[in-house]
Amino acid sequence: MGLGLVIGSAARADQSVTLTWNPSSSSDLAGYMVLSSSDGTNYVNQMDAGTNTVWSVTGLQDGTTNYFEVEAYDVNHNASPPSNPVECIVPETTQTPAAPPMLAAVPDQSVNVGSIVLVTNTVTDANVPPRQITFSLGAGAPAGTSISTNGVFEWDPACEQGSTTNLITVWALDNGMPALSNSVSFEVTVGACVRVTIGSSAVLIGNETSVPINLYSTVGLTNLSFSLATLAGRFGNWGFAASNPGLVTAAVQAPDASQPQFNLAVPSGQALLGASSLGTISVQALASGDSAFAPLTVNSIVATASDNTQVGSVFVSPGRVVLIAGQPLLEASLSNGSNPGVTLYGTPGSNYTVMSTTNLSPPITWTSFTNFILPTPVQFITPGPYTNQMEFFRALQQ
Repeated sequence: MGLGLVIGSAARADQSVTLTWNPSSSSDLAGYMVLSSSDGTNYVNQMDAGTNTVWSVTGLQDGTTNYFEVEAYDVNHNASPPSNPVECIVPETTQTPAAPPMLAAVPDQSVNVGSIVLVTNTVTDANVPPRQITFSLGAGAPAGTSISTNGVFEWDPACEQGSTTNLITVWALDNGMPALSNSVSFEVTVGACVRVTIGSSAVLIGNETSVPINLYSTVGLTNLSFSLATLAGRFGNWGFAASNPGLVTAAVQAPDASQPQFNLAVPSGQALLGASSLGTISVQALASGDSAFAPLTVNSIVATASDNTQVGSVFVSPGRVVLIAGQPLLEASLSNGSNPGVTLYGTPGSNYTVMSTTNLSPPITWTSFTNFILPTPVQFITPGPYTNQMEFFRALQQ
């Protein structure tokens, strides 16, 4: 066809080139064929451009030399002589490597048991466009620690974690291919913690009873003092029996029998540390008054460490004494921590009838649930299959 075509331009953008040429005036033109070569001699690659006079070639490799020609063809695929060749050199490019996420430094933290430490981690991503960042905690993070999707570290230390220094490592991972990560570390120091647990008991009025007292301390203690608040006029003759008389000595003061004061101490050179049973608190239940739940609430507690400083984080679990007189007591409770039921407190050897109803609106219809002779002062009663409805109980002594 001898059209004498020429390539008007070869404009490079990134790893591609755009070719343009003068259109053919032939009446039987069917299209154009773009030919490429890597040596300017063997044009082995062909790309059919149709009737377009602009064609883009993509996927060129950095640092390579490429040659292009254009031929016109008719409906019978007869080709014209090729245009003059055009050379295109693809220069080397320097691609900025992907940048890992950068976490801002976090100062060391201090926290007491009973408080929450919060750290908002800040991350910078230099990639364009920014990548998605996922946060996680490194190996060895203490139990109870967590980090949110937006990088907020949170920890509410337990008493057992008191008096410790903990290394926290926060990782930021992006979603690139390959994924890049970075980390920041800081320390969290947890202050000393002391926990005192008072036990419970049930007793017939007029008799003596005792409740255990247990201690957990993350720092060595030499002295522990506290008072108990309970019902007025129901107790007398408070005492304390140490589990290890050679380790703990006690002084009990009770000018007001509803507010006894206990002062515990250890010999010089020794200390109470970790979990220990301190002993038992004894008391006489006075032979007067109705059945009642008498709380044993710990007040004014002071824990003195071996260095003669007072521990700031001191926690208590109160106890109680169930006083059993002529009237039985019923209490909703759980057996083995999971099975719902009621606990009956009464006089051993007495005959009790337990009744139930599902409605306390008059007229109330009580149905006998069970009847038995109480073998001990405390008896757990299982109501039966779970019915997902409110149920009320009462006990009568026969």
